[in-house]
Amino acid sequence: MGKGHKKAKASPTEAEAAATAAADGPAAAAAFPKQRKAEGPRFSALTPPLRAQSLAVLHAQGFERATPVQAAAIGLLAGNKDVAVGRAGDTAC
Repeated sequence: MGKGHKKAKASPTEAEAAATAAADGPAAAAAFPKQRKAEGPRFSALTPPLRAQSLAVLHAQGFERATPVQAAAIGLLAGNKDVAVGRAGDTAC
């Protein structure tokens, strides 16, 4: 890498986060909350279907199901639609 360029830091996986939390104690555990499983449809069942390469990457990372928001947004994004997502209780500043 050239001068002035910094290598991007990857987000920790759940296993890495758990290992860090175990090594650093209870305070570190709060920094990486346990994620619950998505309850939406399987990524392989989305319409339009995702490419085989995308499904392979998702599977390799341990993702089998989309969240309801992901399931709704992926179809819109595939159709070249703009998508804005918020959550209940969010307020604009």
